[in-house]
Amino acid sequence: MAKRNGQETKAEVKKVMKAVVAEKVDYTDVRKLFNKVITMNKGLTLVENKHGAIQIKNEDGLLFSARSDGRMIITHPIMDGKVRVFKHPGDKWDHLSQVPFKDVTLKMLEARVKDPKTSSDYYKSFYAKDMAKSGLFQKAEAARNRVAKLKKEAGSKKTDAKVVIREAKEAKASKKNAKITAKAIRKVAAKAVA
Repeated sequence: MAKRNGQETKAEVKKVMKAVVAEKVDYTDVRKLFNKVITMNKGLTLVENKHGAIQIKNEDGLLFSARSDGRMIITHPIMDGKVRVFKHPGDKWDHLSQVPFKDVTLKMLEARVKDPKTSSDYYKSFYAKDMAKSGLFQKAEAARNRVAKLKKEAGSKKTDAKVVIREAKEAKASKKNAKITAKAIRKVAAKAVA
């Protein structure tokens, strides 16, 4: 207990956030489903990306991706009759479906493999009228802005370097001129004395 103004108070204790340790995702059931899909359909490729996601692709691109957060991204909207189910949260990724691993079925994956539309076809159907709402567009725009900023910074550094070099040359030249001027003054002074 600390004393403040004659009264005892509790010592202040700083609260510290504890690091949340991510649980290891169990891909066992997902891998079994993926193996069934690959053996039942030709032309599919199994890929594991650098983020730990396991993906199935065909020649048109990504079909579905089992992510390390325990959710599967399927690259088309999943419908139950006329009702959209497993919609990706938010408005930026409407062309995708997000399904928890426990709800993924072989029927869902087979429906995506048999679907003749590509992911880009769905993307265009959702965002053709207003691309600015699209998450892909927003990511690309952010990347363009970052590159422009880096180029601007690099350009300003180049011009800064050129200015420093020019100033150094001018200083060297003025120092040389000062020596020549001093020498000339000494000569004139020597002749005047003699």
